[in-house]
Amino acid sequence: MNQFKYSILVFAGAALWGIEALFINPLSDGGLSPLQISFLGAFLACIVVALWTLIKDPASFKASPKDLALLALNALTVDVAFNTLYYSTIIHSQASVAAMLAYTSPIFVMILARIIFKERMNGRKYLCLIMTVIGCAFVTGFIGQAAPIPLYALMTGIGAGASYGLFTILTKFTSQRCSALTVLLYTLLFGTLFLAPLCHPYSILQTIRSDHTLIPYVLLFGPVCNALANGFYTWGVSRITANKAAILAASEPLVGAVVGMTVYSESHEPIKLFGIVLVLGAIILQGLGPVEDKSV
Repeated sequence: MNQFKYSILVFAGAALWGIEALFINPLSDGGLSPLQISFLGAFLACIVVALWTLIKDPASFKASPKDLALLALNALTVDVAFNTLYYSTIIHSQASVAAMLAYTSPIFVMILARIIFKERMNGRKYLCLIMTVIGCAFVTGFIGQAAPIPLYALMTGIGAGASYGLFTILTKFTSQRCSALTVLLYTLLFGTLFLAPLCHPYSILQTIRSDHTLIPYVLLFGPVCNALANGFYTWGVSRITANKAAILAASEPLVGAVVGMTVYSESHEPIKLFGIVLVLGAIILQGLGPVEDKSV
């Protein structure tokens, strides 16, 4: 039952990441860059999580210097690398394409988890990965008749997938050393500190002042798509294998694809829909597996 609960948390956290396009596109149209959007998300989420930690568990503020170094690396991976690359892909291509490209991450997770955590692999896991990769290929147009995406978007999308895979591994590792709340708090804090000198915060303030319609998106983006989503994901991945977390997190590209096709009227050819079904099938197949896989 606990495994099921933590699997749901991973699934829900990734699904909240999947609706990011609803915030990113308006913020980008308002004049904010991917780096600035990343900073806003990390900064506002950090405030929310810090207040929650202060009320709920002040002891979670404590972390050793070694753990802080690992958490800083975690922040570089997700808040600087993944978020910026992912947001750039959404802006320069489509929400559905960006979400699916980011989901090349299971390839990186499978390799890293095997090397670092010695997680065992079996035929079912390999089949899930194959279904996911083929599904992504259908969605992005590499297989089928969809229009090709720009090379820049392709590179940032794959980069997002690589950094997302590394983030999954680092979160798994740091969660073994610190509480989930400590991991979340310091990942957001370091992300804010790393991004601040790169994004000209005063320019962000000027942009928001000149366009008040951005305020609701700014206020909701950090707490929902960063604090809540990262919180769910961090708590969940701390108790399940990295490979399983990577497959369950496919709710992100699925939700992203649905948002793109319904809200932004992106293409929905049968081959693209079949790709989404393949990824969903991989999630279900992985979820039907045993808690611990004994075969290599």
